[in-house]
Amino acid sequence: MDSQLVTRCLDLYERLNRGNLDHYALLGLDRTATVATINEVYQQWLVKLTDKEVATIGDATVRQRLEVVRRRMDRAHAVLSDFDQRAAYERRGFREESEVIPEEDDPQEKAKELFRKAKTLYAGKEYGPAVLALQQSLRLDPDRGDALLLLGLCQYRNPAMKRDAEANLQKAAQLEPWNAEPLVALGNLFYSEKMMKRAESFYRRALELEPRHDMARKRLAEIAPQEDNSLKASLKSALKKGLPSLFDRKKR
Repeated sequence: MDSQLVTRCLDLYERLNRGNLDHYALLGLDRTATVATINEVYQQWLVKLTDKEVATIGDATVRQRLEVVRRRMDRAHAVLSDFDQRAAYERRGFREESEVIPEEDDPQEKAKELFRKAKTLYAGKEYGPAVLALQQSLRLDPDRGDALLLLGLCQYRNPAMKRDAEANLQKAAQLEPWNAEPLVALGNLFYSEKMMKRAESFYRRALELEPRHDMARKRLAEIAPQEDNSLKASLKSALKKGLPSLFDRKKR
């Protein structure tokens, strides 16, 4: 991890301990920031403070402090991105009801709550906020195939995140080998990129699990006839060249 980033996070940790850092200052936001800006800045922090990046720090104390900063950022985002919580926070003079944030009693229940929130956001086509909610959910419960599937579907909507979408859909397929939906989603991803051979392979795998899957059957029907027609044309041409007609034989 970049040493300047570590130094910055340790400074944030010290300021949090002194109690002179509100949610806006923690994330580096103006107090007039819109929800879109809050989500964007929070996403930038998430990319910098991934589990993988934090794990590269050899000093256990430093690593723990960065994890504290990241949890506080999660809390700051949860408050500031919610209209009612944000208003209550500002009415209290930019302070939490308690300066000590209680640990979640049941991380899996919190993960389920975040997943339900993400499903609502996805249904409303708010894909960016849904991605953020799902990333938080998966940090609490990383082996949820349904959350990985939904995350992949959200990321699929963003051209810049299609590589991440593929990775998460592959994970979902591995975690739920009985479920055709991640395979269909992967097929749709490659279909959208005009990579028909790869798309076809995923649709065929999905139909092995669920032979009546409408989307897989429809897309495969679009792809396969093109190949069938090409094959028929090749065979017809080969037969025409290799076998003289009855009239040709008569002429001889």
